[in-house]
Amino acid sequence: SNAIEARNLLIASVKDNNPVIFLEHRWLHDTYSEYKPIKKIQLDGPKKIVSGTSLTIIGFSYSIIEILKANNILRKVGIKLEIIDLRILKPLNTKKIINSVKKTRRIIVVDNGFKEYGISSEIIAIITEKLGTTLKSNPIRLGINNHPTPSTKALIKDYYPDYKMIIDKVCLTLKVTKLVKNNINKIL
Repeated sequence: SNAIEARNLLIASVKDNNPVIFLEHRWLHDTYSEYKPIKKIQLDGPKKIVSGTSLTIIGFSYSIIEILKANNILRKVGIKLEIIDLRILKPLNTKKIINSVKKTRRIIVVDNGFKEYGISSEIIAIITEKLGTTLKSNPIRLGINNHPTPSTKALIKDYYPDYKMIIDKVCLTLKVTKLVKNNINKIL
């Protein structure tokens, strides 16, 4: 989701004794991070990057950029997202995800891939099986539609989930659409 995380995960991947497939989103190639010394990390899965109480939102790679944009806007109206960066898709370590959703009792998963049959579907299934009766709202997943990826910038702008879609789904889940829409001009 950022240059420092990519560097540290790549080093950990190379040093790991198991086979590792390292994927990066092309839209992250133009992002920058403040340099920090190399940190030894484990390939152990999710990392909570923002604490919150209103709703758990999970993403990975480029979707984290859009989630953070949405978070900056939503914080201004008192919505406190708990943001988890998956980092590692397989094996999927669900302990942090389950603990977060136990706290917030709401979940949205933002996927860079197809909504159907992907990581977002798996996370929603696990949460529903483990915490279904304790959730305050239906789990929501955002992802790309089930058709080929457009090759032009004009078409692709509506293809991937962006911060506006994320804000809409958060508002729908929390039932605060009117509050946010009434204040959005002041916020922006």
